[in-house]
Amino acid sequence: LENVTVLEGVPSVSLSCIGRGVPRPSIHWRKIGSKVKLATEMHRIELNEDIKTNSEVTHSTLTIFSPEPPDAGLYECIAVNEAGRHSKSAKLIVEFGPTFESQEMDVQWSWDQKPVSLSCVAKSVPDASLTWWVGGKQIGRHILDKNFKIRGLGPESELFILPVSDRYYGTYECRAENKYGTAVHPIQLAV
Repeated sequence: LENVTVLEGVPSVSLSCIGRGVPRPSIHWRKIGSKVKLATEMHRIELNEDIKTNSEVTHSTLTIFSPEPPDAGLYECIAVNEAGRHSKSAKLIVEFGPTFESQEMDVQWSWDQKPVSLSCVAKSVPDASLTWWVGGKQIGRHILDKNFKIRGLGPESELFILPVSDRYYGTYECRAENKYGTAVHPIQLAV
């Protein structure tokens, strides 16, 4: 049983486990930390056992079709017979491009030159790097302005703004990027 890393949406991913013993062991699978029974309650999972006649070996394969980020985790293979039980575990990592699905901030308000912060949270595996943009230019690279301060470059980031004039109001973009893509989340700074 070995750790496996796959990209979200590939046709399938398999974890294989071999149990040896006299008498030949039966093999069970579980996802550590999950209350869902594998294969019985998850329609995208298939369990296969390969048992040779007159053999002390059971070969079991757990296959997940169209793996999704929630499928990631630690899987345990448990071999059991009358003599006892033995288990091994492996980590399944499901990689995916950035999203802002849990991003709550769309508008932030400021007035009378009151300092304000815009926050951004991206989900992805591997973690995305975050940058802030306004007017098509990257803050901190194309725009060097002491009234902007950035804390955190991913997967969370905050942009602190001291809006000393009207030009600071408008739409800012938080851009998240990893090897699988880029996602953009606009946040309006309004008066």
